[in-house]
Amino acid sequence: MSVKVIDYFDNVIIPMIRREHPQVYADMSIMILGSVGLGIDDKFSDMEAAIYLDGTTWHKHGARLQLSLNKCLADTNPWQKKGSII
Repeated sequence: MSVKVIDYFDNVIIPMIRREHPQVYADMSIMILGSVGLGIDDKFSDMEAAIYLDGTTWHKHGARLQLSLNKCLADTNPWQKKGSII
């Protein structure tokens, strides 16, 4: 995995989740997919990641978390905006 994507999650995504959604932070798992996750991203790469939560947490907090992630990604994504998703 590239240092760039690790830095992005460590410095942007995870702090936002801790700040805005502390109730999901301890129970989530993150998977980064595609060329970015493999560390072979280039100027054409988009960023695709998944955040996994248990069913109860997802039903209770998932919609708000997804809206926050969408906004954060739109505002801060250093990769291609088209096709990038968390």
